[in-house]
Amino acid sequence: MVGIYIAPEKTKSGLILSTCATKESVWQGTVGLVLKKRKTAFKDEPETGTYFHGWDVNVGDWVVFRSGDARRVRINGVDCRMVEDTLLDMAGDNPDVITQR
Repeated sequence: MVGIYIAPEKTKSGLILSTCATKESVWQGTVGLVLKKRKTAFKDEPETGTYFHGWDVNVGDWVVFRSGDARRVRINGVDCRMVEDTLLDMAGDNPDVITQR
């Protein structure tokens, strides 16, 4: 479960983003904060040929995924996505560094 990163209303260069651009992060966002993970996440599964080679993420890590690979859900008014561990592309410490803007 990841919480979607919503881009700031103002870029580092001072450009003010429209409300539509900010809201688009909810639908097309590809960066999220890991809020919770299952006990079975990132476990190798030889029977299905799924191997993580030691890769893992922790609650509090930022991750990148394809928007179409995640299932949207709202929890207490917060936009979240449920993403399978095999569909995460990378992890990082700072969402501003790993966003696609």
